Amino acid sequence: MITLKGPSTIYLVKGESYTDPGASAWDDRDGDITHLIGVTVTRDNVGPVDGVDTSVVGIYKVHYNVRDSSGNAADEVTRTVVVNPGSDPVITPPPPPQPPKPSLPPLTEITILPDAQNGIILKEVEPGTDGFLIPLGIRHFLGDNKLVFAQDNIRVYFTAEVLEMLEDYIKQFFGTVDGSDFELIFILKRLDDADTSAIMEKLEKSSKENERYRVVGNIYELQFAYVGEDGRVIWLSDILKQTITIVFNITPETNTLLMGIYYIRDDGVPLYVGGEQQGDMMMAHVDHFSKYALMEYDRSFSDVDESLWAYQVIKAMVAKHIMQGVSEDRFDPHGLVTRAQFATMIARALGLKANEPAPFADVPAGAWYAEAVSAANAAGIVRGRSEQLFAPDVYITREEMAVMLMRAYAYATGNSPSTSQASGYLDADRISDWAREAVLQAQVLGLMKGRGNSLFDPQAPVTRAEGAQAVWNFLTIR
Repeated sequence: MITLKGPSTIYLVKGESYTDPGASAWDDRDGDITHLIGVTVTRDNVGPVDGVDTSVVGIYKVHYNVRDSSGNAADEVTRTVVVNPGSDPVITPPPPPQPPKPSLPPLTEITILPDAQNGIILKEVEPGTDGFLIPLGIRHFLGDNKLVFAQDNIRVYFTAEVLEMLEDYIKQFFGTVDGSDFELIFILKRLDDADTSAIMEKLEKSSKENERYRVVGNIYELQFAYVGEDGRVIWLSDILKQTITIVFNITPETNTLLMGIYYIRDDGVPLYVGGEQQGDMMMAHVDHFSKYALMEYDRSFSDVDESLWAYQVIKAMVAKHIMQGVSEDRFDPHGLVTRAQFATMIARALGLKANEPAPFADVPAGAWYAEAVSAANAAGIVRGRSEQLFAPDVYITREEMAVMLMRAYAYATGNSPSTSQASGYLDADRISDWAREAVLQAQVLGLMKGRGNSLFDPQAPVTRAEGAQAVWNFLTIR
Protein backbone atom coordinates (compact mmCIF):
# COMPACT_ATOMS: atom_id res chain seq x y z
CA MET A 1 0.00 0.00 0.00
CA ILE A 2 1.30 3.44 -0.95
CA THR A 3 0.63 6.37 1.38
CA LEU A 4 1.18 9.98 0.38
CA LYS A 5 3.27 12.18 2.62
CA GLY A 6 1.68 15.60 2.78
CA PRO A 7 -1.45 16.81 0.94
CA SER A 8 -2.81 15.20 -2.21
CA THR A 9 -3.21 18.59 -3.93
CA ILE A 10 -0.70 21.45 -3.70
CA TYR A 11 -1.22 24.95 -5.11
CA LEU A 12 1.80 27.06 -6.07
CA VAL A 13 2.46 30.40 -7.72
CA LYS A 14 4.78 30.50 -10.72
CA GLY A 15 8.42 30.56 -9.61
CA GLU A 16 7.68 29.34 -6.08
CA SER A 17 10.10 26.70 -4.82
CA TYR A 18 8.80 23.14 -4.56
CA THR A 19 10.10 19.96 -3.00
CA ASP A 20 7.89 16.91 -3.37
CA PRO A 21 6.90 15.48 0.05
CA GLY A 22 7.12 11.95 -1.40
CA ALA A 23 5.28 8.82 -0.34
CA SER A 24 5.82 5.66 1.68
CA ALA A 25 5.01 2.06 0.83
CA TRP A 26 4.36 -0.94 3.02
CA ASP A 27 3.75 -4.56 2.10
CA ASP A 28 2.29 -7.16 4.46
CA ARG A 29 5.10 -9.60 3.62
CA ASP A 30 8.04 -7.44 2.56
CA GLY A 31 7.54 -4.70 5.13
CA ASP A 32 8.78 -1.21 4.26
CA ILE A 33 9.30 -1.00 0.47
CA THR A 34 9.43 2.79 0.21
CA HIS A 35 12.83 2.52 -1.49
CA LEU A 36 11.20 0.65 -4.38
CA ILE A 37 8.71 3.40 -5.25
CA GLY A 38 8.96 4.66 -8.83
CA VAL A 39 7.96 8.26 -9.54
CA THR A 40 6.88 9.81 -12.85
CA VAL A 41 5.50 13.29 -13.53
CA THR A 42 3.11 14.54 -16.22
CA ARG A 43 2.06 18.11 -17.04
CA ASP A 44 -1.43 18.83 -18.33
CA ASN A 45 -1.87 15.08 -18.92
CA VAL A 46 1.18 14.97 -21.19
CA GLY A 47 4.46 13.32 -20.36
CA PRO A 48 6.37 12.08 -18.64
CA VAL A 49 8.29 15.30 -17.93
CA ASP A 50 11.44 15.77 -15.87
CA GLY A 51 9.58 16.97 -12.78
CA VAL A 52 7.48 19.81 -11.40
CA ASP A 53 8.89 22.92 -13.06
CA THR A 54 7.39 25.89 -11.27
CA SER A 55 8.64 28.24 -13.97
CA VAL A 56 6.03 26.70 -16.28
CA VAL A 57 2.35 27.19 -15.44
CA GLY A 58 0.29 24.01 -15.55
CA ILE A 59 -1.32 21.14 -13.69
CA TYR A 60 1.29 18.54 -12.77
CA LYS A 61 0.54 14.98 -11.72
CA VAL A 62 3.13 13.11 -9.63
CA HIS A 63 2.56 9.35 -10.06
CA TYR A 64 3.83 6.87 -7.43
CA ASN A 65 4.01 3.15 -8.23
CA VAL A 66 5.60 0.16 -6.51
CA ARG A 67 5.74 -3.63 -6.76
CA ASP A 68 6.51 -6.11 -3.99
CA SER A 69 9.10 -8.89 -4.25
CA SER A 70 6.53 -11.15 -5.94
CA GLY A 71 5.85 -8.58 -8.64
CA ASN A 72 2.41 -7.55 -7.37
CA ALA A 73 1.68 -3.89 -8.09
CA ALA A 74 0.10 -1.62 -5.51
CA ASP A 75 -2.66 0.78 -6.53
CA GLU A 76 -1.11 3.87 -8.08
CA VAL A 77 -1.23 6.99 -5.92
CA THR A 78 -1.02 10.48 -7.41
CA ARG A 79 -0.46 14.00 -6.17
CA THR A 80 -1.70 17.05 -8.07
CA VAL A 81 0.54 20.14 -8.12
CA VAL A 82 -1.13 23.22 -9.61
CA VAL A 83 1.26 26.00 -10.67
CA ASN A 84 -0.79 29.19 -11.03
CA PRO A 85 0.32 32.26 -13.01
CA GLY A 86 0.07 34.62 -10.02
CA SER A 87 -0.07 38.36 -10.62
CA ASP A 88 2.52 38.64 -13.43
CA PRO A 89 0.76 40.70 -16.16
CA VAL A 90 2.75 39.12 -19.03
CA ILE A 91 1.64 35.57 -18.23
CA THR A 92 -0.23 33.94 -21.06
CA PRO A 93 -2.86 31.29 -20.31
CA PRO A 94 -1.22 27.92 -19.55
CA PRO A 95 -1.79 24.84 -21.67
CA PRO A 96 -5.19 23.25 -20.94
CA PRO A 97 -5.32 20.49 -18.30
CA GLN A 98 -6.77 18.26 -21.00
CA PRO A 99 -6.78 18.77 -24.77
CA PRO A 100 -9.84 20.73 -25.90
CA LYS A 101 -12.51 18.54 -27.38
CA PRO A 102 -13.36 19.37 -30.99
CA SER A 103 -17.04 19.84 -30.28
CA LEU A 104 -19.40 19.94 -27.36
CA PRO A 105 -21.52 16.91 -26.54
CA PRO A 106 -25.27 17.45 -26.54
CA LEU A 107 -26.14 19.54 -23.49
CA THR A 108 -29.21 21.01 -21.81
CA GLU A 109 -28.87 24.74 -21.15
CA ILE A 110 -30.08 25.74 -17.72
CA THR A 111 -32.10 28.94 -17.97
CA ILE A 112 -34.61 28.53 -15.16
CA LEU A 113 -34.08 26.64 -11.92
CA PRO A 114 -36.99 24.58 -10.58
CA ASP A 115 -38.29 25.22 -7.09
CA ALA A 116 -36.37 23.63 -4.25
CA GLN A 117 -37.86 20.60 -2.54
CA ASN A 118 -36.47 19.78 0.92
CA GLY A 119 -33.29 21.75 0.22
CA ILE A 120 -32.75 20.15 -3.21
CA ILE A 121 -32.93 21.78 -6.65
CA LEU A 122 -33.09 18.78 -8.98
CA LYS A 123 -32.15 18.72 -12.66
CA GLU A 124 -32.51 15.44 -14.56
CA VAL A 125 -30.32 14.68 -17.57
CA GLU A 126 -32.67 14.87 -20.53
CA PRO A 127 -32.81 12.00 -23.05
CA GLY A 128 -30.30 12.43 -25.86
CA THR A 129 -28.05 14.74 -23.83
CA ASP A 130 -24.91 14.20 -21.75
CA GLY A 131 -25.15 17.01 -19.24
CA PHE A 132 -25.73 20.70 -18.72
CA LEU A 133 -24.59 24.15 -19.83
CA ILE A 134 -24.61 26.18 -16.63
CA PRO A 135 -24.64 30.00 -16.53
CA LEU A 136 -21.97 31.71 -14.48
CA GLY A 137 -23.29 32.94 -11.16
CA ILE A 138 -25.95 30.27 -10.76
CA ARG A 139 -24.67 29.76 -7.21
CA HIS A 140 -26.21 33.10 -6.20
CA PHE A 141 -29.68 31.61 -6.74
CA LEU A 142 -29.14 28.49 -4.66
CA GLY A 143 -29.20 29.99 -1.18
CA ASP A 144 -28.79 27.12 1.28
CA ASN A 145 -30.09 24.61 -1.26
CA LYS A 146 -28.01 22.05 -3.17
CA LEU A 147 -28.03 21.81 -6.95
CA VAL A 148 -28.44 18.13 -7.81
CA PHE A 149 -27.90 16.56 -11.23
CA ALA A 150 -29.44 13.13 -11.75
CA GLN A 151 -29.48 10.32 -14.27
CA ASP A 152 -30.88 6.82 -13.75
CA ASN A 153 -29.59 5.63 -10.35
CA ILE A 154 -27.00 8.36 -9.68
CA ARG A 155 -27.22 11.85 -8.22
CA VAL A 156 -24.41 14.40 -7.95
CA TYR A 157 -24.70 17.16 -5.35
CA PHE A 158 -23.16 20.64 -5.75
CA THR A 159 -23.25 23.26 -3.02
CA ALA A 160 -22.99 26.99 -3.69
CA GLU A 161 -19.55 26.90 -2.05
CA VAL A 162 -18.25 24.28 -4.52
CA LEU A 163 -19.60 26.21 -7.52
CA GLU A 164 -18.00 29.40 -6.19
CA MET A 165 -14.68 27.58 -5.80
CA LEU A 166 -14.86 26.31 -9.39
CA GLU A 167 -15.68 29.75 -10.76
CA ASP A 168 -12.91 31.42 -8.74
CA TYR A 169 -10.42 28.81 -9.89
CA ILE A 170 -11.22 29.39 -13.56
CA LYS A 171 -10.89 33.15 -13.12
CA GLN A 172 -7.59 32.79 -11.27
CA PHE A 173 -6.02 30.18 -13.50
CA PHE A 174 -7.20 31.34 -16.90
CA GLY A 175 -7.43 35.06 -16.28
CA THR A 176 -10.13 37.38 -14.95
CA VAL A 177 -13.21 37.34 -17.13
CA ASP A 178 -16.58 39.01 -17.17
CA GLY A 179 -19.66 37.00 -16.39
CA SER A 180 -20.69 37.07 -20.06
CA ASP A 181 -17.40 35.56 -21.21
CA PHE A 182 -17.92 31.93 -20.30
CA GLU A 183 -20.29 29.27 -19.11
CA LEU A 184 -19.77 26.11 -17.10
CA ILE A 185 -20.28 22.60 -18.38
CA PHE A 186 -21.09 19.58 -16.27
CA ILE A 187 -21.13 16.17 -17.93
CA LEU A 188 -23.07 13.32 -16.33
CA LYS A 189 -22.89 10.58 -18.91
CA ARG A 190 -23.83 6.93 -18.68
CA LEU A 191 -21.21 4.88 -20.50
CA ASP A 192 -22.50 2.83 -23.37
CA ASP A 193 -22.22 -0.95 -23.55
CA ALA A 194 -19.01 -0.89 -25.60
CA ASP A 195 -17.15 1.41 -23.20
CA THR A 196 -18.45 -0.52 -20.19
CA SER A 197 -17.35 -3.84 -21.70
CA ALA A 198 -13.87 -2.45 -22.42
CA ILE A 199 -13.51 -1.30 -18.80
CA MET A 200 -14.75 -4.62 -17.42
CA GLU A 201 -12.29 -6.50 -19.63
CA LYS A 202 -9.41 -4.42 -18.26
CA LEU A 203 -10.75 -4.94 -14.73
CA GLU A 204 -10.90 -8.69 -15.15
CA LYS A 205 -7.31 -8.81 -16.38
CA SER A 206 -6.04 -6.72 -13.44
CA SER A 207 -7.97 -8.62 -10.75
CA LYS A 208 -6.43 -11.33 -8.59
CA GLU A 209 -7.69 -14.91 -8.75
CA ASN A 210 -9.44 -14.67 -5.38
CA GLU A 211 -11.25 -11.36 -5.93
CA ARG A 212 -14.30 -10.41 -7.95
CA TYR A 213 -15.78 -7.04 -8.88
CA ARG A 214 -19.35 -6.56 -10.09
CA VAL A 215 -20.77 -3.29 -11.37
CA VAL A 216 -24.21 -2.58 -9.96
CA GLY A 217 -26.16 -0.67 -12.57
CA ASN A 218 -24.03 1.51 -14.84
CA ILE A 219 -20.68 3.30 -14.98
CA TYR A 220 -20.94 7.08 -15.19
CA GLU A 221 -18.49 9.69 -16.39
CA LEU A 222 -18.42 12.99 -14.51
CA GLN A 223 -16.56 15.89 -16.12
CA PHE A 224 -16.43 19.62 -15.55
CA ALA A 225 -15.32 22.32 -17.98
CA TYR A 226 -15.72 25.89 -19.02
CA VAL A 227 -16.40 27.25 -22.48
CA GLY A 228 -15.18 30.74 -23.31
CA GLU A 229 -16.70 33.33 -25.56
CA ASP A 230 -14.26 32.24 -28.27
CA GLY A 231 -15.66 28.70 -28.10
CA ARG A 232 -12.61 27.03 -26.57
CA VAL A 233 -13.41 24.30 -24.06
CA ILE A 234 -11.10 23.51 -21.14
CA TRP A 235 -11.78 20.22 -19.33
CA LEU A 236 -10.83 20.08 -15.67
CA SER A 237 -10.53 17.05 -13.43
CA ASP A 238 -8.40 17.43 -10.29
CA ILE A 239 -9.07 20.96 -9.07
CA LEU A 240 -11.57 20.41 -6.27
CA LYS A 241 -10.52 21.86 -2.92
CA GLN A 242 -13.90 20.81 -1.57
CA THR A 243 -15.77 17.60 -2.19
CA ILE A 244 -18.89 16.92 -4.17
CA THR A 245 -21.29 14.20 -3.08
CA ILE A 246 -22.21 11.23 -5.26
CA VAL A 247 -25.25 9.15 -4.37
CA PHE A 248 -26.23 5.85 -6.00
CA ASN A 249 -29.57 4.12 -5.58
CA ILE A 250 -29.20 0.55 -4.32
CA THR A 251 -30.98 -2.07 -6.37
CA PRO A 252 -32.74 -4.99 -4.63
CA GLU A 253 -30.28 -7.58 -5.93
CA THR A 254 -27.26 -5.75 -4.50
CA ASN A 255 -25.28 -7.41 -1.73
CA THR A 256 -25.05 -4.42 0.59
CA LEU A 257 -22.27 -6.00 2.66
CA LEU A 258 -19.94 -5.98 -0.35
CA MET A 259 -20.84 -2.74 -2.09
CA GLY A 260 -19.02 0.56 -2.32
CA ILE A 261 -18.42 3.46 -4.69
CA TYR A 262 -15.35 3.25 -6.91
CA TYR A 263 -13.39 5.64 -9.09
CA ILE A 264 -12.30 3.79 -12.24
CA ARG A 265 -8.91 4.74 -13.63
CA ASP A 266 -8.25 4.87 -17.35
CA ASP A 267 -6.42 1.54 -17.13
CA GLY A 268 -9.56 -0.08 -15.69
CA VAL A 269 -8.29 -0.37 -12.13
CA PRO A 270 -11.04 0.52 -9.60
CA LEU A 271 -10.12 2.59 -6.53
CA TYR A 272 -12.46 2.59 -3.54
CA VAL A 273 -13.62 6.10 -2.60
CA GLY A 274 -16.05 5.20 0.16
CA GLY A 275 -19.62 4.30 0.66
CA GLU A 276 -22.01 5.17 3.48
CA GLN A 277 -25.38 3.46 3.26
CA GLN A 278 -28.45 5.53 4.04
CA GLY A 279 -31.55 3.47 3.51
CA ASP A 280 -31.70 2.47 -0.14
CA MET A 281 -28.86 4.83 -1.13
CA MET A 282 -25.06 4.69 -1.04
CA MET A 283 -23.16 7.97 -0.64
CA ALA A 284 -19.52 9.04 -1.00
CA HIS A 285 -17.66 12.36 -1.08
CA VAL A 286 -15.18 12.71 -3.96
CA ASP A 287 -12.61 15.35 -4.83
CA HIS A 288 -12.19 14.98 -8.58
CA PHE A 289 -14.18 14.38 -11.75
CA SER A 290 -13.80 11.00 -13.43
CA LYS A 291 -15.62 7.70 -14.01
CA TYR A 292 -17.55 6.29 -11.04
CA ALA A 293 -19.62 3.19 -10.37
CA LEU A 294 -21.39 1.39 -7.56
CA MET A 295 -19.66 -1.98 -7.29
CA GLU A 296 -19.55 -5.15 -5.24
CA TYR A 297 -16.12 -6.40 -4.18
CA ASP A 298 -15.83 -10.01 -3.05
CA ARG A 299 -12.45 -11.26 -1.81
CA SER A 300 -11.95 -14.83 -0.60
CA PHE A 301 -9.25 -16.27 1.66
CA SER A 302 -8.13 -19.86 2.13
CA ASP A 303 -8.43 -19.61 5.94
CA VAL A 304 -11.87 -17.95 6.04
CA ASP A 305 -14.83 -20.15 5.15
CA GLU A 306 -18.54 -20.03 5.93
CA SER A 307 -18.08 -22.06 9.12
CA LEU A 308 -16.17 -19.18 10.75
CA TRP A 309 -18.39 -17.08 13.02
CA ALA A 310 -16.98 -13.83 11.57
CA TYR A 311 -17.19 -14.94 7.90
CA GLN A 312 -19.70 -12.30 6.75
CA VAL A 313 -18.14 -9.50 8.80
CA ILE A 314 -14.66 -10.20 7.40
CA LYS A 315 -16.13 -10.16 3.88
CA ALA A 316 -17.73 -6.79 4.62
CA MET A 317 -14.65 -5.24 6.22
CA VAL A 318 -12.46 -6.28 3.29
CA ALA A 319 -15.08 -4.98 0.84
CA LYS A 320 -14.98 -1.63 2.66
CA HIS A 321 -11.17 -1.72 2.34
CA ILE A 322 -10.85 -1.26 6.08
CA MET A 323 -8.96 -4.53 6.45
CA GLN A 324 -6.75 -6.57 4.12
CA GLY A 325 -5.29 -10.05 4.11
CA VAL A 326 -1.92 -10.79 5.68
CA SER A 327 -0.92 -12.36 2.35
CA GLU A 328 -2.40 -12.90 -1.09
CA ASP A 329 -4.73 -15.69 0.08
CA ARG A 330 -4.68 -15.59 3.92
CA PHE A 331 -6.60 -13.35 6.31
CA ASP A 332 -5.37 -14.93 9.58
CA PRO A 333 -8.62 -14.43 11.55
CA HIS A 334 -7.09 -15.79 14.75
CA GLY A 335 -3.99 -13.60 14.54
CA LEU A 336 -3.64 -10.70 16.96
CA VAL A 337 -4.20 -7.00 16.27
CA THR A 338 -1.57 -4.37 17.07
CA ARG A 339 -2.31 -0.84 18.24
CA ALA A 340 -1.20 0.53 14.88
CA GLN A 341 -3.47 -1.87 13.01
CA PHE A 342 -6.53 -1.00 15.06
CA ALA A 343 -5.84 2.74 14.79
CA THR A 344 -5.68 2.24 11.02
CA MET A 345 -8.99 0.37 11.01
CA ILE A 346 -10.69 3.19 12.92
CA ALA A 347 -9.16 5.89 10.71
CA ARG A 348 -10.34 4.11 7.57
CA ALA A 349 -13.80 3.51 9.00
CA LEU A 350 -14.19 7.23 9.72
CA GLY A 351 -12.35 8.44 6.61
CA LEU A 352 -9.88 10.43 8.72
CA LYS A 353 -7.02 12.30 7.04
CA ALA A 354 -3.81 13.51 8.64
CA ASN A 355 -2.76 17.15 8.44
CA GLU A 356 0.49 16.83 10.37
CA PRO A 357 2.91 14.11 11.51
CA ALA A 358 2.08 11.95 14.51
CA PRO A 359 3.59 13.36 17.76
CA PHE A 360 5.20 10.06 18.78
CA ALA A 361 8.88 9.17 18.62
CA ASP A 362 8.11 5.56 17.67
CA VAL A 363 5.85 6.44 14.70
CA PRO A 364 8.27 7.27 11.87
CA ALA A 365 6.91 9.42 9.06
CA GLY A 366 7.46 6.69 6.49
CA ALA A 367 5.62 3.94 8.38
CA TRP A 368 2.56 2.49 6.65
CA TYR A 369 0.43 3.38 9.69
CA ALA A 370 1.84 6.89 10.30
CA GLU A 371 -0.97 8.84 8.63
CA ALA A 372 -3.70 6.79 10.32
CA VAL A 373 -2.16 7.14 13.79
CA SER A 374 -1.68 10.87 13.25
CA ALA A 375 -5.26 11.36 12.06
CA ALA A 376 -6.79 9.26 14.84
CA ASN A 377 -4.66 11.04 17.43
CA ALA A 378 -5.67 14.47 16.12
CA ALA A 379 -9.32 13.39 16.34
CA GLY A 380 -8.80 12.42 19.99
CA ILE A 381 -9.48 8.73 19.34
CA VAL A 382 -6.06 7.24 20.09
CA ARG A 383 -3.38 8.29 22.54
CA GLY A 384 0.09 7.06 23.32
CA ARG A 385 1.15 4.68 26.04
CA SER A 386 3.08 7.77 27.18
CA GLU A 387 3.46 11.31 25.85
CA GLN A 388 6.34 10.28 23.59
CA LEU A 389 5.52 6.66 22.68
CA PHE A 390 2.55 5.12 20.90
CA ALA A 391 3.74 1.49 20.96
CA PRO A 392 2.46 0.71 17.46
CA ASP A 393 3.60 -2.92 17.38
CA VAL A 394 2.20 -3.86 20.79
CA TYR A 395 -0.95 -5.98 20.68
CA ILE A 396 -4.03 -3.99 21.62
CA THR A 397 -5.96 -5.16 24.67
CA ARG A 398 -9.72 -5.55 24.85
CA GLU A 399 -10.08 -2.64 27.25
CA GLU A 400 -7.95 -0.43 25.00
CA MET A 401 -10.16 -1.36 22.07
CA ALA A 402 -13.26 -0.46 24.06
CA VAL A 403 -11.83 2.99 24.84
CA MET A 404 -10.87 3.66 21.21
CA LEU A 405 -14.29 2.53 19.99
CA MET A 406 -16.12 4.81 22.38
CA ARG A 407 -13.92 7.79 21.49
CA ALA A 408 -14.66 7.06 17.83
CA TYR A 409 -18.37 6.86 18.64
CA ALA A 410 -18.24 10.23 20.42
CA TYR A 411 -16.30 11.73 17.50
CA ALA A 412 -18.84 10.47 14.95
CA THR A 413 -22.05 11.17 16.85
CA GLY A 414 -21.26 13.68 19.57
CA ASN A 415 -23.04 11.39 22.04
CA SER A 416 -21.95 9.63 25.22
CA PRO A 417 -24.37 6.81 26.14
CA SER A 418 -25.49 6.19 29.69
CA THR A 419 -24.21 3.06 31.44
CA SER A 420 -27.26 2.69 33.67
CA GLN A 421 -28.56 -0.24 31.62
CA ALA A 422 -25.21 -2.09 31.54
CA SER A 423 -25.26 -5.55 33.14
CA GLY A 424 -21.53 -5.39 33.84
CA TYR A 425 -19.00 -8.22 34.06
CA LEU A 426 -17.91 -10.54 36.86
CA ASP A 427 -14.27 -9.55 36.35
CA ALA A 428 -15.02 -5.81 36.53
CA ASP A 429 -12.37 -5.44 39.24
CA ARG A 430 -9.73 -6.33 36.60
CA ILE A 431 -10.82 -3.52 34.28
CA SER A 432 -8.56 -0.45 34.55
CA ASP A 433 -10.17 2.66 36.02
CA TRP A 434 -9.55 4.64 32.82
CA ALA A 435 -11.38 2.01 30.74
CA ARG A 436 -14.29 1.06 33.01
CA GLU A 437 -16.87 3.50 31.66
CA ALA A 438 -15.95 2.79 28.02
CA VAL A 439 -16.26 -0.97 28.56
CA LEU A 440 -19.78 -0.54 29.97
CA GLN A 441 -20.77 1.90 27.23
CA ALA A 442 -19.53 -0.53 24.59
CA GLN A 443 -21.66 -3.24 26.20
CA VAL A 444 -24.77 -1.03 26.19
CA LEU A 445 -24.32 -0.14 22.51
CA GLY A 446 -23.53 -3.71 21.51
CA LEU A 447 -20.06 -2.81 20.23
CA MET A 448 -18.39 -5.48 22.38
CA LYS A 449 -19.48 -8.49 24.37
CA GLY A 450 -17.85 -10.63 27.01
CA ARG A 451 -15.90 -13.77 26.27
CA GLY A 452 -18.36 -16.05 28.07
CA ASN A 453 -19.35 -16.68 31.67
CA SER A 454 -20.01 -12.93 32.10
CA LEU A 455 -16.26 -12.22 31.85
CA PHE A 456 -14.81 -9.35 29.84
CA ASP A 457 -11.12 -10.37 30.04
CA PRO A 458 -9.87 -6.74 29.79
CA GLN A 459 -6.12 -7.35 29.40
CA ALA A 460 -6.46 -10.07 26.77
CA PRO A 461 -5.30 -9.31 23.22
CA VAL A 462 -7.78 -8.96 20.35
CA THR A 463 -7.92 -11.31 17.36
CA ARG A 464 -8.32 -10.00 13.83
CA ALA A 465 -11.79 -11.55 13.65
CA GLU A 466 -12.80 -9.85 16.93
CA GLY A 467 -11.41 -6.53 15.73
CA ALA A 468 -13.32 -6.85 12.47
CA GLN A 469 -16.56 -7.55 14.34
CA ALA A 470 -16.09 -4.64 16.75
CA VAL A 471 -15.44 -2.08 14.00
CA TRP A 472 -18.30 -3.46 11.92
CA ASN A 473 -20.61 -3.07 14.94
CA PHE A 474 -19.44 0.53 15.21
CA LEU A 475 -20.15 1.18 11.52
CA THR A 476 -23.68 -0.19 11.76
CA ILE A 477 -24.80 1.84 14.80
CA ARG A 478 -23.08 5.21 14.45
